[in-house]
Amino acid sequence: MPTPPTPKPLTIRYALILLLALITAVTAGSLLYLSTHSVALSILTAGGVFAASWHFYDDLIA
Repeated sequence: MPTPPTPKPLTIRYALILLLALITAVTAGSLLYLSTHSVALSILTAGGVFAASWHFYDDLIA
């Protein structure tokens, strides 16, 4: 019976992309909350900014 493959650890590249995307998303969500005082809108904005910045940093660092 073959053994299952071991998962790869998190690489430095993806850890850096994750950190930069999180910082960007939290900053955007915080700034929007400070200007509108809408928690739901700031959470939705942070999620969208996280996805967009992940793609941006992934292309930039590659």
